[in-house]
Amino acid sequence: MKAQTLFAALAALALVANPVGAQSSADSEQTFAARFGGTVAVSGDEVFVGESGNVFRPGMIYVYQRDASGQWAEAGVLTDSGNRTADRFSGSMVVEGRVMLASVNPRNDDPAGVASFYRDDDGNWIDAGQLPHETIDGEGFGAALAVTDQHVFVGAPGGDELAGVVYVFAWSEDGGWAETGKLEIEDGEGTGFGRSVAVSGSDLLVGAPSDNDGSGNVYHFQLSDDGWTNAGRLPVNVASDSARGGAGAGSAVALSDGMALVGAPRAAGGNGAVLVFESDEEDGGWNQETTLLPFQGSTNLEGRRARFGPRFGSSIVVDGSSVWVGTPGRSTVYSFHRDDDGWSVGTIRGEEAADTRRPSGFGGALAMAGDLGVIGASGASRGLGEATIYERTDAGWAAVTTVRSEPESLDPIVGNDVRCEDGEANMWGCNNVDLVSFLPMKAIGGKPGISLNDMWGWYDEDTGNEYAIVGRSDGASFIDVTDPGNPVYVGDLPMTEGANMSVWRDIKVYQNHAYIVSDGAGEHGMQVFDLTRLRGLTEPQVFDVDFLYTGIASSHNIVMNEETGFAYAVGVSGGGETCGGGLHMIDVRSPKEPKFAGCFSDGETGRSGTGYSHDAQCVSYIGPDPDYQGREICIGSNETALSFSDVTDKDNPISISTVTYPNVAYTHQGWLSTDQTMFFSNDEGDEPSGLVETTRTLVWDVTDLDDPVLMSEYFATTTETDHNLYVLDDLLYESNYGAGLRIIDISDPDNIHEVGFFDTDPGLGCCGSWSNYPYFRSGAVGVTGGGAGFFMVKKHEDMVM
Repeated sequence: MKAQTLFAALAALALVANPVGAQSSADSEQTFAARFGGTVAVSGDEVFVGESGNVFRPGMIYVYQRDASGQWAEAGVLTDSGNRTADRFSGSMVVEGRVMLASVNPRNDDPAGVASFYRDDDGNWIDAGQLPHETIDGEGFGAALAVTDQHVFVGAPGGDELAGVVYVFAWSEDGGWAETGKLEIEDGEGTGFGRSVAVSGSDLLVGAPSDNDGSGNVYHFQLSDDGWTNAGRLPVNVASDSARGGAGAGSAVALSDGMALVGAPRAAGGNGAVLVFESDEEDGGWNQETTLLPFQGSTNLEGRRARFGPRFGSSIVVDGSSVWVGTPGRSTVYSFHRDDDGWSVGTIRGEEAADTRRPSGFGGALAMAGDLGVIGASGASRGLGEATIYERTDAGWAAVTTVRSEPESLDPIVGNDVRCEDGEANMWGCNNVDLVSFLPMKAIGGKPGISLNDMWGWYDEDTGNEYAIVGRSDGASFIDVTDPGNPVYVGDLPMTEGANMSVWRDIKVYQNHAYIVSDGAGEHGMQVFDLTRLRGLTEPQVFDVDFLYTGIASSHNIVMNEETGFAYAVGVSGGGETCGGGLHMIDVRSPKEPKFAGCFSDGETGRSGTGYSHDAQCVSYIGPDPDYQGREICIGSNETALSFSDVTDKDNPISISTVTYPNVAYTHQGWLSTDQTMFFSNDEGDEPSGLVETTRTLVWDVTDLDDPVLMSEYFATTTETDHNLYVLDDLLYESNYGAGLRIIDISDPDNIHEVGFFDTDPGLGCCGSWSNYPYFRSGAVGVTGGGAGFFMVKKHEDMVM
């Protein structure tokens, strides 16, 4: 099964701890991230940086060394022996001396996980194969790694129904690693035992951050003649914070010279804490010495920081008396040092992420040895990630350089249609739909780390040219698609100056003008752009807006009724007249002089009871209900229900009806049939929430607007999350996050069925379709493909209906 939703956070990757090794903590919603810097390590005079989130190439480990001039430079790149695209290689990594371990972290199509080891051969790192282990689906083998000169430890934290395990390997006489045992605890299901591991000498710590109702625990194992035996739990005493899922003690662990450190990133009111223990030589146990806290400890934060929390203690690395503690929610690393007078502390700060929906993740991965250290920031550089190398000086830690990898991309496909044959068109799955052309992100003005979202089209009546207006997370691209097989990128409209990058951008067109809004974008407003400025362009230009409407700030969507000349901003937040998130009505009949025309919201809908509308369609009604013919009707997809309203009189909009349906998760978007007798809607949350088994589209009888009736539910063969859908004649064009564009025959309400598809995401979990536009006069359909780029496709003329 592919990734089910773009807005759902990816599961956290492994937390690894060892004296010189790497730890990582995943940032939520890093859907398109390369995750360069998600894991890091230091050994001797070398620095290692993992990049596990690649989608068009395998995961990689970059090796950095000083060159002849003393500058840090890339000295090599390692991949797993399988060398598979999007394999999540380097999701966990540890280097001890001249031995390296790296895991291919569990993923949907390889849920067991793999751990490989490498050895240094006269300055070159050699792939020495995989650890010999019969993996079990779902166990998460490779989630955490630790190594000594005699043993290798591999965490496999399992899940709710599968107990966590730490597998132990020893070097065999025949010159390879052999599995010699496994460490377990009683009732280990759902505890996360093995999520983190740390070893020093004959002591081993294993974190179980989900144990004890989420408060977490850490287990101590000792090496004896009988092997590694359970010596009991550390006396972890941290208050559980049920509002945040518990303290999570054991999310990260570190161990060195009789000192144990336990990260609890949700303790201390959600700020996080690190518990410091000292070994008791007399009884072999551990005594808590102190608790390390971030000295800027308040969760009363705004915006993204309130959302993610500081997460102090998500990552820890210790070397002698020096300790680094990552606080990726604040892009900060706390540098502690212990001497005879106690603990002293300083801070190392990273750059803020350009995409302000989330932190840069600086501090999510740490490694330190002697006077050399490296800090990863997997959310920096627009989600591609980066890592900064530090050297210790008399004045403290000083940044020496920041390293990044070259962004990945596909090549353009233009000039000749790629026929869908035997279920494939180039690398993409298909049925009855050909690839007409493809432009990757870099070919349409998208910088590294940018993703596509919504799109709309414009037909120039004067020239006969057609254009796609494609939303990016940092602006909008204008593409001349008059010849759909040879699209030409002609312009870029950046987001409003001072606004924030956002995955949400929406576009509609009225009288040769584009109206563009963005959600979660701060003071963005509604951009108005005169599309006639595109005429005659063959080379891309960067444009300014013709007018900026500031009656709103951030808006999730913009709806247009081209017949009446009214636009409707919905899901407005963060400034201006929000109208409760309902319809913010705007008169655009003078296209460059939009004027506020009123509000409407149905308080019986929306998660907060304000009438918040996620999307809507507003039309001049020509349907069969005689009570509303000739009226202006809006149908809002309002999170919890559909809302039907009469907005003909902007001073007195009227609620007609509201209607809900079984297994509501998030009422998202919908579109009327051509004759306005049916309404087709989708729910963005029912598939990922498990409320339905396969992709569901709801079919409504709206012949009586006062009493809409759910006629049927169409269930597709895919399990992916459906997103924007549009109707043209008897076909419904539906974008799916993990299954691309699906074309559905709706001519017979009793026999709705799929007749074609083009899968923009070939199993990579990056490039599902956000939206499509089926109204180009050429007959081609524009499709936005997430992190991949922009597609033009066309259904077979002989498609069997």
